Amino acid sequence: MKPLGAQLSFEMRGVFWLPETTGQRVSGTLHFSPNDGVELRLIGKFGEFLDVLTVVHGVVEDAECTLFACTAGRLKSSALFLSEFRADVAIIGAHVRSVDEAAFFNARVRFDCLDDWVGFAAFPIPNSDSLVGNRPSRFDICEQAKVQASIDALGCTISLVGDLHGTSSRRHINWEHHSFFDIAYSKPLSMRDLCRTLFELRHLTS
Repeated sequence: MKPLGAQLSFEMRGVFWLPETTGQRVSGTLHFSPNDGVELRLIGKFGEFLDVLTVVHGVVEDAECTLFACTAGRLKSSALFLSEFRADVAIIGAHVRSVDEAAFFNARVRFDCLDDWVGFAAFPIPNSDSLVGNRPSRFDICEQAKVQASIDALGCTISLVGDLHGTSSRRHINWEHHSFFDIAYSKPLSMRDLCRTLFELRHLTS
């Protein structure tokens, strides 16, 4: 399975089912994008159609997944019955029955405007000699040294890091750089507790 990162879009095929009816599995795709969130698109339906699904289990690219609070979206009925749901939370890597059952030791979070606030330079231009016609003729791609601090009130150690990813060729460059907080907790946290600490961290950084 390809690595997933914060705010990276993906689309993965798999099979999905309700925990109470494990024998009735439906093929579909799991989508995520920063703008649209988590979407589940099914070829078929789970028995009687429901507007809200509390928990959905599945397997995508040989990885277990759990979706919470799936709300029905578009329906298409032709040769195939197609249904679409929008999920509030997706966990890739495990089957759990509630948000309180999942436990986390680590998290990576990205906030709006964090890139501008921290000012990590991903593509520094060394000097004016690299400018040709007011355009840079060379980019130096670098990684910034992480900044780390322990916050006892939240029970965690936080590292500010920059992450680079993309592709390049002789005619095309497609690179992105984003800043993240990598968080290591001193004890495992439930999903609810994790969201609380991230809420407190957002206010601390603002």
